[in-house]
Amino acid sequence: MDKYKLKRILEKLQQIDPAMPLSALQAFVWVAMNEGHHQYDLEQYLGTTNATASRSIQWWSDWKSFKDGKKGPGFIESYPDPADKRYRVVRLTKKGRAFWEQLVGEDHDQKAG
Repeated sequence: MDKYKLKRILEKLQQIDPAMPLSALQAFVWVAMNEGHHQYDLEQYLGTTNATASRSIQWWSDWKSFKDGKKGPGFIESYPDPADKRYRVVRLTKKGRAFWEQLVGEDHDQKAG
């Protein structure tokens, strides 16, 4: 990926929220590349606590903050794993998938062509 592509991606992310925590950005990219995995796997990847991973996922969900009433963009969903309710499965929503494709789509097009 060239530096101009990376700059465009970062600018699009900044438009969502200029104060986006790094852990939230990492969570979005990880979920996009590991859909259907458990939130626990994200915790292990980031080397973080369950609370931090949960907040990072909530940041991208449609969850509404009690602190400022701000609602997330609805790009990630999280639900109990039907096979083991102790774990939560994380994946992109349709809206999140469209956003991810918008961010990285040009690279896919160039590889296909």
